[in-house]
Amino acid sequence: MDALTDQIRVEMDREKRRALCSEAQKILATDLPYLPLWFVDAVSVHQKELGDLPLSPSGDFDFLAKLKIDN
Repeated sequence: MDALTDQIRVEMDREKRRALCSEAQKILATDLPYLPLWFVDAVSVHQKELGDLPLSPSGDFDFLAKLKIDN
């Protein structure tokens, strides 16, 4: 990557520089680890008459299809 960025800095031809930048971006996209900057927290504030709600860690609302309300 160091050699590639050195080449990008001194290359005067715009199309060659664009190709070198594209190659650098491909390398970074495959080599860099992915770290999320935040995590979704699944929290429910509800009436206790609803009982325990099975919350999904993904934060979806699929549990609503199984919810039974006693009137």
